[in-house]
Amino acid sequence: MGAVDRAIAWHVGALAIRLELGVPEAITDIRRLSAHRAALGPERFTDLLTEAVGDAGQAEFVMSLLDQADAAAEADNADSAE
Repeated sequence: MGAVDRAIAWHVGALAIRLELGVPEAITDIRRLSAHRAALGPERFTDLLTEAVGDAGQAEFVMSLLDQADAAAEADNADSAE
């Protein structure tokens, strides 16, 4: 397992714990995972994410969180540009 694989696995694990606890720090893991997705490309990231969580359904859930966070960030950036 490479460094990026470990980082994705670590952030997914931390995200699961933080979501379970309901703490706002979950956004940190979402942002880090989103950055990994941007750097790796969607296909490679999805492969690593699915491997890290061990379940395609859970990987889809995480991907939906990332999509929502990315959309919110884009909306915030558009609002700031106005």
